[in-house]
Amino acid sequence: MEYFDLNDTENSEDVDESPPRFRENYRTRNQNQPGIYRSVDIASLSANSYEQPPITDYIKDKIERLKSITASIEQKSVLPVKTTLEKSNFKIDYKNSLNEMQYLAATTIDGPLLVIAGAGSGKTRAIIYRVAYLLENGISPQNILLLTFTRKASNEMLARTSALLNDMRCQKVMGGTFHSFANHLLRRYAKLLGLLPNFSIIDTADSEDIIGLIRHKLNFKKRSRAFPRKNQIQTIISKSRNCNATISLIIHREFGGLEEFTGDINLINKAYSEYKAGNNLLDFDDLMEVLKDSLKNNPDFRQSVQNLFSHVMVDEFQDTNNTQKEIVDLIAESHQNIMIVGDDSQSIYSFRGANFENILRFPEKYSACKIIKIEQNYRSNQGILDFANSITDNATIGYRKELFTINHKIFRPIVKKCYHQEDEAKYMVSEILELRKLNIPLNEIAVLYRASWHGNYIQLELLRRNIPYVVYGGIRFVERRHVKDIIAYLRIILNPSDAISWNRVLKLIPGVGNKTANDILEHLQKNNGNITFERF
Repeated sequence: MEYFDLNDTENSEDVDESPPRFRENYRTRNQNQPGIYRSVDIASLSANSYEQPPITDYIKDKIERLKSITASIEQKSVLPVKTTLEKSNFKIDYKNSLNEMQYLAATTIDGPLLVIAGAGSGKTRAIIYRVAYLLENGISPQNILLLTFTRKASNEMLARTSALLNDMRCQKVMGGTFHSFANHLLRRYAKLLGLLPNFSIIDTADSEDIIGLIRHKLNFKKRSRAFPRKNQIQTIISKSRNCNATISLIIHREFGGLEEFTGDINLINKAYSEYKAGNNLLDFDDLMEVLKDSLKNNPDFRQSVQNLFSHVMVDEFQDTNNTQKEIVDLIAESHQNIMIVGDDSQSIYSFRGANFENILRFPEKYSACKIIKIEQNYRSNQGILDFANSITDNATIGYRKELFTINHKIFRPIVKKCYHQEDEAKYMVSEILELRKLNIPLNEIAVLYRASWHGNYIQLELLRRNIPYVVYGGIRFVERRHVKDIIAYLRIILNPSDAISWNRVLKLIPGVGNKTANDILEHLQKNNGNITFERF
């Protein structure tokens, strides 16, 4: 079937009048007849089906450099060798508890080490056993740093290590996210760094509220169209910091329709920085930047941190941004006992500044690094792995991996093409009912979706067919309105200059609006957080 350009009035009799959402999602333009589209089956698509973007000489040089780095890793790879049994005084039989490559990752503890761990390859298990191996080799838990991207992952790893060794010393390992680690160090060394230790940390919603206050206070003149929303401005400012790029560049690259507001957003950013400094506030980006700058510019602080953490491990390194990478490099600079774990093929956070080049360039930064590839998969069957391997084999840059498994059963995923979300929901719920007929319990069936609103159609269909379900996710506990209200009171006790918390608390009082709240906040700032009731 062919689709005609709706703007082509000469062929109006042949135009497909169906709404766009009902049309084939995968379409290519007919080169011989510019106004006509032809449908394309997804199975027949290839890289050549799409117009390739122009590549500058700079990008070409970068690609060649990255290809050269990744091609050289085979010379640095650590190969499994026949080894004798572990020392008898170890609590754990590492050799027989791990596969060959996991064992190498866990027991290679001196010098820089890059671990390329494919999806489902048991990298978490390797990290857990590595922490245990460090402890059993006499490394103090206080000297071990384990950085992860979620607090849950860190807590789980350390809890499992404690259970493995039956040793509560594991809880003294410094484990956590980059932000929690930065918070810990900045408060611990606040005096050395010239910081007030009772600074408040503001989350994204708080940042947006402050930007909203500034936006309102600056009273920008009305333009021909609406001024950008506070959350959009916050995204632009945060992304410019995470990507080490100017606000102008971020707007030009990703928010082209807002270029006329570039100067105003730069002004808001300046006022936002001054507001935080004046009220002893740090946002998530500040935690990273202040820690990085302190490590770089304060030799005493840098040496103290380097002496404290003799062994550094970083999980999901492909999702680090440039600031986080620099922090890790500064800490590991003197001893270089650093292990990073990741997979460049799984980098998914570029939208928030993650740079997958960090993991590709690790051998360039650490020329003496060893490389281990963990490729045995415990999650999928070989058919799915062959499909994944064929994708990565055709990538222009990246580490070459050959995922394999001992599970040689072939279960291929089903790809179902639906033209709107109501049909998709009906299909999925029908499949759930079919599975229930096969005596598969409902609590063993999961529906995954990318954004929470995608689940609304599925939930409606489940309700319509009287199928019970549980929804996981949604608004986090600490982001619920009443919880943030209570936290605002507590933060004022800790930091009386916390203007954003004051603003939240004041607006809970009947009769207090923006004008009165602003007057009270100005009074608080002039009196170092103290209220005198002479004016009120």
